[in-house]
Amino acid sequence: MAKQSSTRSKSDHQATSGKPGSDSRWERVRRLVVRIFAWMVTIPFITFIATVGLFGLINPPITTPMALQYIKSRAVSQQSVALDLLPRHLPLAFMAAEDSEYCHHWGFDLVSLSKSDVGGGASISQQTARNLFLGQSSGGTLFRLLESFVTGALELILSKRRIMELYLNTRQYHGGVFGVAAAARQHFDTDPIEFSEEESALLAVQFHSVEKEWSDAQIQQRMVAILESARQLAKDGRASCIEG
Repeated sequence: MAKQSSTRSKSDHQATSGKPGSDSRWERVRRLVVRIFAWMVTIPFITFIATVGLFGLINPPITTPMALQYIKSRAVSQQSVALDLLPRHLPLAFMAAEDSEYCHHWGFDLVSLSKSDVGGGASISQQTARNLFLGQSSGGTLFRLLESFVTGALELILSKRRIMELYLNTRQYHGGVFGVAAAARQHFDTDPIEFSEEESALLAVQFHSVEKEWSDAQIQQRMVAILESARQLAKDGRASCIEG
């Protein structure tokens, strides 16, 4: 009887001690999974923030659209040029064409963008986020969320002037051409440093005229409108954030 009682007690002990051991094992697995997930989120986040900060100091050697273009056709033409070297009317022309309230919003200007600017409903900051990291997309919830996050990071970490500089140097044209320097040589066979007001406005139109297949008369009409808007931006101080 004593032996039977001892055996039952031992079995009861094993049964009761086995469950806590199992719970402890699953707890360790849960903590490991949480830790791995945290690292999977934290490392890309830190890397991205560091990259944005680095782009505040140096020009990106390659961007996502450039990499995709190279994989597709191995034809990529791009050369960075400092904003200080460009004539004042060149960035003004792009502001007039794409985002006239660029200096007065934090990446998203719902009022002016709802009026169908040439840029297709995206601010210069949003387009820079696409030009650097995301590439172009037809839309979708996930893309919009990523775009909002990247745009917000650019606005928080970089100055408006630097975002404009990155935008001008990474804006994609056709045939694997990126940035105003390469586009100026392709379309005008000259350097953007020497651009006139008219040439600056025309360069701001070039990408969209190809995309929308505008006629020469439509291109000329849009160029004149950009010229007038750019001059007004210079007068009323709305371009103060990109002034040197």
